[in-house]
Amino acid sequence: MGIYDSIGRLTSRGKVLKMKKELDAAGINVSAETYLGFLTVVVILISLMLTFFIVMNDITLKYLLRFTELIGISKEQKLFGAMVLVFAFIISLIVTYLSVKVFNYVLLSMRKDSRRKAVEQVLPDFLLLSSANVRAGMTIDQALWYAAKPEFGLLSEEVTVLAKRSFAGEPIDKSLDSLASRFDSRVLKRAVALVKQALASGGEIAKVLEKTGEDARKMQILRKDIAASLLMYVIFIAFASAFAAPFLFSVAHQLVERLETVFAQIPNVNIQEMTQQLSSMGGTTRTFINIQISSLPITSKSFFMFSVVMLVVTVTFSSLIIGAIQKGSKKEGLKYLPLLLIVSVVVYMLTNGVLSTILKYITI
Repeated sequence: MGIYDSIGRLTSRGKVLKMKKELDAAGINVSAETYLGFLTVVVILISLMLTFFIVMNDITLKYLLRFTELIGISKEQKLFGAMVLVFAFIISLIVTYLSVKVFNYVLLSMRKDSRRKAVEQVLPDFLLLSSANVRAGMTIDQALWYAAKPEFGLLSEEVTVLAKRSFAGEPIDKSLDSLASRFDSRVLKRAVALVKQALASGGEIAKVLEKTGEDARKMQILRKDIAASLLMYVIFIAFASAFAAPFLFSVAHQLVERLETVFAQIPNVNIQEMTQQLSSMGGTTRTFINIQISSLPITSKSFFMFSVVMLVVTVTFSSLIIGAIQKGSKKEGLKYLPLLLIVSVVVYMLTNGVLSTILKYITI
């Protein structure tokens, strides 16, 4: 922990504060400095292992040597080997940094969304119960304390911490701000803002809590109605990305394979030379375009790699769109990505195999 904390303190203060907010919203009870230091160590270790792989692998080493020569460093120079290692480490560092950053973003986003869903699901009932406690004569901190029932789950745990801090002498405004920062929820932050405003202006806390809870419940019902009305769009997008796109790509792949086979069997023909031969034999001379028939500009292997990349891109954007339609957040669609990706690749492979089996008996 001490080493990670020392490394994390080398980062800027703004980055540390930003990471602290992300960790609080994700429910990770680790200091931002320690977390950033841990990520830094992970990036360095993975970069060193990836550098070793690049240098020891013949294919990647060949491209690395070619790149080193292209920038003006020849093999005869003394620092050629050192520069190759430096370039390998730089490439590994960039790739690892971007990969860890994306993975960390996805992990924190999914945790924040999971916590947000958990708190917004029980928030209306919690606010209504808190309102009833206030009407019974309790103060706001006592009302929140007694409303933190076990059935409210995660919200009860955070409210219990809030109430203990308030009982220990912390101002209720600060405790409420701390509670709002623990969740990435607009509904909760709006409720906290209204309660703080009512406390500052001397308004009726019970009425504010009750009205806020009713509005939150209406919003939940409205979201469910919207998601149900857009269900057909979700089905269409999922079908297009998981079945239609792989099928069309497999058909195109088989077409490229057949054309590649046909072009490989056609000898190279120069129309201009053929014209000259006809003229020398006394045939009719006409103007022809010089056409050289050799091979396709794209191979079946290249198209296969292109298809896989495009399927990944298509499924990724489809998942984000589904999340935006169903839950109102693109991050919610990330949980559909693995399933859609597996189905898409399986359909592509199966369709390729079936079409290849059928078409191999057809002669052109």
